[in-house]
Amino acid sequence: MSAPFKTLSLLDAPLWKRIFGLKEKFNAVIELNNVLARSNDVRDVPISKIDQINQKYSCVMLRTFKEDIWKLYIDFVRFCFRNGEFSEDEAKRVDHLQNIFKLSDHDVSLLNDQAGRAVYRDKVSIVLSDGVLSESERLDLEKLSEDLNISEKARKNIYTEEAQKKFQSMLDTFVSDGMLSPEEEAKLEAFRKNLSASLQFDFNTAESLRKFKMMWQIRKGELPVIDPGISLQRGEVCHYHSDCEWHEMRKQRVATAYAGPTMRVKIAKGLYYRMGTLAHAPISVDSIVKIDTGKVFITNKRLIFMGVNKNVSLKLDKILDITPFSDAVKIDKDTGRTPFLFTDDAVFLAAFLARLVGV
Repeated sequence: MSAPFKTLSLLDAPLWKRIFGLKEKFNAVIELNNVLARSNDVRDVPISKIDQINQKYSCVMLRTFKEDIWKLYIDFVRFCFRNGEFSEDEAKRVDHLQNIFKLSDHDVSLLNDQAGRAVYRDKVSIVLSDGVLSESERLDLEKLSEDLNISEKARKNIYTEEAQKKFQSMLDTFVSDGMLSPEEEAKLEAFRKNLSASLQFDFNTAESLRKFKMMWQIRKGELPVIDPGISLQRGEVCHYHSDCEWHEMRKQRVATAYAGPTMRVKIAKGLYYRMGTLAHAPISVDSIVKIDTGKVFITNKRLIFMGVNKNVSLKLDKILDITPFSDAVKIDKDTGRTPFLFTDDAVFLAAFLARLVGV
């Protein structure tokens, strides 16, 4: 088998093609791939082979399936560079493959550039796999980029993109438990400094990191203390606040039903007079209704809601249970209606309350 080619199964032609005795043309590419895969050396494949396959399928592969032929060439060049070197013998194999595929010198120039960048990207990915870039690895990458004739701009872009992928992979692993510990944050920062890459993060990523760090603090009992901008009781500190909507379960009328004894008296053909009394029976259902809009504050003593229409102060020891949802937190208390607090930070509102209330 001639790596990197692997034998593939031919495709079944659609029914309409089979009816008219037509072949699935893409099988031409698959057959060419399989010929290369079964050869011990690509130089064993005659240059005329592609003409035979083109004739069999009544097509010109380089015209009809240009990108697929180009991919075969690029994959082979990448394979030849698997050890970071390109020997004279491998160069001859690549030249023979160019002749088999009937690639022009212009095509080969473009493809070699693409293949070179792919080879360099493969190497960078391997080097960064351990999250450390040693001086010897840095020099090896520089030499490889020179051997592949990769421009400085392309080299930096490829390196930064791969570093970004590795950083994101580390970050995804660290926050898979919903938290980011100081030790994990230190590892991420050390990774960034070691790679000397200009890693970019949008606002959403930065905000997510802040929330993951806060979640670690909450679960470890290290609650932040913030200035709420409102008056608190003596010995009371605020740990959290956000915009919020206060909702409650209320009955709402959705329809009206009528019932009661009646009778009909015929007046004329198709015309009747209805007699009797219709009982009026309203139908109501329980639904969550918005009561007010404002801000919610969580302190070491209370849950405080300051709304447009009313303010609510609920002692933490009066909260019996909390139920978090993706966009709200249900708060069961010992007396009164059960509120549903809707907020974009529902997970953190629930986390702070769970830590303070101990549910």
